[in-house]
Amino acid sequence: GLLLVASLAQFVGSLHTVPDALLRSRLEFRFLAVSGFLIGVLVGAPLALGLAYAGAGAYSIIVSLLVSQVLRLVLLWRRARPRVPRRVRPRRWRYLLHDSGLLLVASVALMFTYQGASIVLGRMYAAPMVAAGIFYFAWNLADQSGRLVMQNLSPILFPTLRTLADHPERQVDAFLKASRLLTLVGVPMCLGQAVLAGPLMRTVYPDRWEPAILVMVIISIGMAGRMLT
Repeated sequence: GLLLVASLAQFVGSLHTVPDALLRSRLEFRFLAVSGFLIGVLVGAPLALGLAYAGAGAYSIIVSLLVSQVLRLVLLWRRARPRVPRRVRPRRWRYLLHDSGLLLVASVALMFTYQGASIVLGRMYAAPMVAAGIFYFAWNLADQSGRLVMQNLSPILFPTLRTLADHPERQVDAFLKASRLLTLVGVPMCLGQAVLAGPLMRTVYPDRWEPAILVMVIISIGMAGRMLT
């Protein structure tokens, strides 16, 4: 049931692609940031908490995600107003197939990167739910600082650097400056997260999550290198 609802949320999320790309190409980052923030704060989080309080369990997270995706879809399409041609032109598809194929391969590789550790733990241990659960819990916590920086910075950097495509020297210079800034901000953030993992987890979470502290420390250190890529 959870997978079915999550799959529906993913389907709705895929419909964001065209209007989201249009808005990014217009450099309308403020609208994207504000709309995403408001939906998360005013809809997603309250709905998840309300469903959890009502006893919906894990569905509270997935259903709130689905509702948030639907609302964001409406806002993006109303803002971008992409033209949907009635005429199908198969001859143009070949221009998309090559790049789309590469992106699909990259997405599959990224999926294995995120899911591979849990699969390995599930195959190695007699009680996989314990080992995989501790790892997944620690991974999600350690991943937050990286996501905070990368998911907000990368969508801005890509279309901005794209505008310098006719000036490769300036493009390289801007890319190097952004990489240095990301290093100065991101690496200390990850290492600080590793140092504070123990005190924070002991303060916020119950004792049963104590084994996840060391895992979070190791992953946080590894995130420093991953953030640069």
